[in-house]
Amino acid sequence: MDKKYDITAVLNDDSSINAVSDNFQITLDARPKEKSKGINPLSAFLAGLAACELATANAMAAAKMITLNKALINIKGYRLTNPSDGYFGLRELNIHWEIHSPNEEEEIKEFIDFVSKRCPAHNTLHGTSNFKINISVTLVH
Repeated sequence: MDKKYDITAVLNDDSSINAVSDNFQITLDARPKEKSKGINPLSAFLAGLAACELATANAMAAAKMITLNKALINIKGYRLTNPSDGYFGLRELNIHWEIHSPNEEEEIKEFIDFVSKRCPAHNTLHGTSNFKINISVTLVH
């Protein structure tokens, strides 16, 4: 079964952004923290990656005989704000998992590797030749 995703993002008069998907809404804001009304868009992107990893782990744990009493992920990303090479994207991600489980350390490490290979967000970032980006523009006056 194919799964499709659909979001709509709207720029507000105050420069914040409302994003809606499946009747859920989040407010994003790239302005400095003292003026911001929501999470920074790049931080939201990383939160989506962390949530996808955790959801995948949760869905796969029983099948892999892993007990997850608690799981959390911390992601630290790095990018240049004025790159000489013109690349403004993230240059490095450090993903740290904290797993509370009675399973052995080697089992958990193998499980995290298994999860990362099956997490759609992680897979997309890791790169695949089957990934397409289609851009369309609607201009409204």
